[in-house]
Amino acid sequence: MKSKFFVFVLIAMLVLASCGPKQNTQPEATDTDTALPMVVDQTSNEYPVEESTQAATQETQPQATYPASDSETAAETEEPLAVTVLAPNSTTSIPILLAAKYLPGLNVEIFENHPQANAQFTAGEDLVLVTGLSVGFDMFKNGVPLQLINTNVTGLSYIVSCNVEINSFADLAGHEIYLPFEGSPLEETTKFFVEQAGLVYGEDVKPIYAPFETSTALIKNGDDAIVAMPQPAATAMAAQPCGHLGASFYDVWNSVTGDSDGYPQVGAFAKAAFTSAHPEWVKAFNEAVAKAIAVMQANPEAAVNEVAEKFSFPVPVLLKALQATKFTVQSDQEMKDAVIHYYTTIGKPLDESYEAIFYSLP
Repeated sequence: MKSKFFVFVLIAMLVLASCGPKQNTQPEATDTDTALPMVVDQTSNEYPVEESTQAATQETQPQATYPASDSETAAETEEPLAVTVLAPNSTTSIPILLAAKYLPGLNVEIFENHPQANAQFTAGEDLVLVTGLSVGFDMFKNGVPLQLINTNVTGLSYIVSCNVEINSFADLAGHEIYLPFEGSPLEETTKFFVEQAGLVYGEDVKPIYAPFETSTALIKNGDDAIVAMPQPAATAMAAQPCGHLGASFYDVWNSVTGDSDGYPQVGAFAKAAFTSAHPEWVKAFNEAVAKAIAVMQANPEAAVNEVAEKFSFPVPVLLKALQATKFTVQSDQEMKDAVIHYYTTIGKPLDESYEAIFYSLP
């Protein structure tokens, strides 16, 4: 009886539950659901953001970078200054070629014909001429507005002979000596050394002016000849069957004068207008040459192999000639003092008209 009553109560409860109100299972509406539609901000082309969201964004995003100034942008995008250096077919040009690695925009042209290179430099712009010291000074004297920006070679030239040995300038007595042209750097010092040996230049020792092509041909043919010449031609001609590498201009200078590091034989010249407009390039060029010389002296063989294709001499000759060449980089006041000392010593002191030929960094 009791069990029937319990079943009857359970069925009544189930019926009442099914007849009650239904529970809403959907989420309640939020303010966002009833808000107005989102509108694109036409001015900034961005969606508006609540202040709290903006603050969070500012904390997570990097700070904006302001545009670079015009000068900074120009410095980053400006092409390097293109400058061509005319350099002779000599060991003096090896560090100039190597310097191009450290100075973007530097182009080096190796020349054989000196008068042609001088004319190209005189007529051109953005050019540097590497040549014998007296060549540049003669050009300046003749009205070319150039300046000496560095010297870097203090030992380059030798006497090379065929069928006779000339180990000192005193040995030149009664002989003729081939020189490339009248008034050349080689003649300037040859005359000085001959006179220091107690001989009369032009009488005891007579100059013959001929281009190197002519004088070296004599040695190659085995003809009697005495020639003053720079490296690497000196090493190449001394290797000929009749050849002999004689007096070193570097050693003779040190012996005669009491100096210890030769004399400035080769310089780099640029137009005065160029040096005035580009002092930063001149400084960078001098630094690049100094660095190249240090690298070259640390590993001569690697340096020669790197630039050998630019020369008309085989690698063994270039390497031996490089080791017989003395390099000392000088610029600014040190350069000026060395050059003045050189010209004073050989009896050709410079007057005040040459003051403008010396470049000094501002």
